[in-house]
Amino acid sequence: MKKHIFALCIAVLITKMTFALNLCDTNQENCFSCGDECTVEFIPSTKTLHISSNGVMNSYATDGQAKNVPWYEVRESVKNITFEGSINKFDTYTFCETNIQSVTIPDSVTVIGFGAFYKAYELKEVNIPDLVQKIGSYAFADTSLKSIAIPDSVQSIGRGAFANTPLESIVISDQTKFIDKEVLLNTSENLKIYCTGNLKTCQKNVGDYANKVIKATTKKINGVSYVYDSNDNLCTKFGHRINKRIYTIDEANAVAGKVNSVKIRYR
Repeated sequence: MKKHIFALCIAVLITKMTFALNLCDTNQENCFSCGDECTVEFIPSTKTLHISSNGVMNSYATDGQAKNVPWYEVRESVKNITFEGSINKFDTYTFCETNIQSVTIPDSVTVIGFGAFYKAYELKEVNIPDLVQKIGSYAFADTSLKSIAIPDSVQSIGRGAFANTPLESIVISDQTKFIDKEVLLNTSENLKIYCTGNLKTCQKNVGDYANKVIKATTKKINGVSYVYDSNDNLCTKFGHRINKRIYTIDEANAVAGKVNSVKIRYR
């Protein structure tokens, strides 16, 4: 019995060690505190900003000053962002003016704060997880996003969230509301809003952009969601493909944007 208890204790200890955060020493260069059990480390050799967190990130730019963010001085050198542990919110100007090209937001995040990626001019791809409930004002303004898929969990998108971008397509459900008429200010003239829910509700929720709303459906295959209009034409796709050796018939048809007979293609 004692051996069993001892083995159980060791197992619990190993589990805790396995999931312990690798927090950097905030007394060292390029390591910054972002709250309790939260550090941000800039790694110059890989130009990576590594965030280790077990919850809440502190607010540093509540007065609207991005320069108050502790890692502000290294922002222009950042080309990659990695995450460890869990974090539930990206606060004001968290990653503003960085030079990242893509980011996969952790599944634990529920709020993308004001200007979180503001003026990250090189940012072309963002994957937003299903738990995000709010996208703050100017969160992705002045980036290079051409398409974005908003999960059903998102209830509100703030003023100018995607302003001054080349955005051509945005996928929303009928749960998401634009809380300001300038959400999509200065985006592409050819912008289309694909609604995966009730069309009339989507049109009501986006206000002045109602004439850009198109009824759409989605089909998820191998980790990628394909968006189709009412004529079954492939409009856009989002998500990361699960690593498999071959394409399925359904997947190949989805990529082609039409249903026909195709050969299975090897990677």
